[in-house]
Amino acid sequence: MGKILLYLSSFFLVFENTALSAIGGAFTAPLAISLFPAVTLYLLFNFYSIDIVGKRIIYFIFGVLFFSLAYLFIFADSLYFGFLLDRGLRLFLINLASFVFLVFFLTFDYAELKVASKISGTLIVMVFFINLVAPDIVNNPSFLQGSAAFSPDRMRGFTLEASTFGFQVVTAVMLLAIIFSVNYLLSIVVVVSFLLFTSSKGALLAFCLSVVISKFVLAKSGFNKITFLIVGFLAFSFGFYYVLLDAFILDIEKYNSSSTRGVMIFTGIYSALVSPLGVGFTGYFNQIYQLGPDVINFVDYYFPNLFNFDEVITYFIVGNVESVSTKTLFFDWLIFAGWVFLYLFYKFLSFCFSKIKIAGGKNLSLFIFMIISWCFYVPLDGRIIGLLAIATLIKFNRERGA
Repeated sequence: MGKILLYLSSFFLVFENTALSAIGGAFTAPLAISLFPAVTLYLLFNFYSIDIVGKRIIYFIFGVLFFSLAYLFIFADSLYFGFLLDRGLRLFLINLASFVFLVFFLTFDYAELKVASKISGTLIVMVFFINLVAPDIVNNPSFLQGSAAFSPDRMRGFTLEASTFGFQVVTAVMLLAIIFSVNYLLSIVVVVSFLLFTSSKGALLAFCLSVVISKFVLAKSGFNKITFLIVGFLAFSFGFYYVLLDAFILDIEKYNSSSTRGVMIFTGIYSALVSPLGVGFTGYFNQIYQLGPDVINFVDYYFPNLFNFDEVITYFIVGNVESVSTKTLFFDWLIFAGWVFLYLFYKFLSFCFSKIKIAGGKNLSLFIFMIISWCFYVPLDGRIIGLLAIATLIKFNRERGA
């Protein structure tokens, strides 16, 4: 039963924006969420198979839930009590699903996760080529492509125009490269080549940074570290100027994603400063409504008339919840749990980093790529392939005694 759920999850997780969103919005949009009840029951009946890391993850998210309820009763305005409780419980459910899938993946060994990664990786590569040769198949609303983005001419799901599809592409190709022992340099060339066909500037930037950082970390001597850092910086600057600069200018002029993401990231930072312990799930929207306008004024003061705030300003209307988030795992959780999350996130990364570093370049680059992405442009909900990748990397190193 467990293996069937694992392999079905690895197939379903590719589709993050299905028509199921009509049932429960962002929570039910990923196709893999249809397996959430079965995965939860599997974990309940196999609780003994959950290791200490998985159990600590479960304790943490339920701890934040209890804090959220306490925060609501102590600090919430009675006029918004029902609204904040309702939205808070929904946020808990969305985040619970992602953590449950992570714990679920961690109950399997590397051999099983390797098969699951092959399924996801192969399917994503196939979708990438379908986008190239028959784009109309995936660039039209359908059950698997449930809704369009707010920005013109861009779909949300598994298309070259979707910003998070780049995250899927990098994760899939690097997982396949690790599993099939593909040369590291060849892996980099393939990933960058794929990303140049997408509109995902965030994925390309994050992947280039991950390669530079991993090579710097793995360099044997101080001289090699400095040399590679300089060469990497020059190459990155050259690539940004000739490949990405025009794309960023176009984004500022035609779309709103740069201004929206920038404002929401600053909102997360501001929240951690004024609420060091966080505000939980129940205080999340209220915090955004209150702090967001101040952040817009701050950004516009230092960068006058540069960004288009038409989209993000709608996030700060009390009662509006559609698409309202910081757009990243890290800054969402910085609002949820403040400095407590920051400390635990650091501890988890340190644990993973110490293990994955031993495995070498591809593994470390993939790990760093996911962390950079989760910190700056990818939310956790729906990005289940990242959870599969983290579990696979951890088990990859455990199997080798690292």
